[in-house]
Amino acid sequence: MGHLPISLRKISKILDIPVETINNILHLFLEAGLIYMVEKEGKVSERKLAPRKIYLADTGLFTILTENINLGAIVENLVFLNLLKKGPIRYYRHSGYEIDFILKDIAWEVKYKKMIRESDLNNIKKIKGLKSRIMITFDTEQEIENIKCRPLWKFLQEYSNIH
Repeated sequence: MGHLPISLRKISKILDIPVETINNILHLFLEAGLIYMVEKEGKVSERKLAPRKIYLADTGLFTILTENINLGAIVENLVFLNLLKKGPIRYYRHSGYEIDFILKDIAWEVKYKKMIRESDLNNIKKIKGLKSRIMITFDTEQEIENIKCRPLWKFLQEYSNIH
């Protein structure tokens, strides 16, 4: 389970359930605090029309919802939950590239891997007009082309409520 933007219509087709039923179920999950839905960054009209990304309130739910545990998706979800404490989050998608999170004037990208390659930096390098760009990694801690790479453990230490 990745965190790609998904429309109610797509979910409806996949599960062969009416769109209205999917909408009602997602609304119940939202009300129960089981999921969060993230809008696309942009004008209000763009945000309302664009598909939303869905994140789980508890990363343990991944084991119930999917047989294939995707560590990258779990880490992205974990980063989302910690950033959520700092304010409203949106994702950025434009011209075929996506940034995981925009929070205030900071772009956040999750690449949970040991070796960060030039291709991993491509999307976050493209975004302009923000104060800073941060990439959450497995263990890379350095600045590459004005992108601050932070290991997940250090990010969690700084952004969790536990100190």
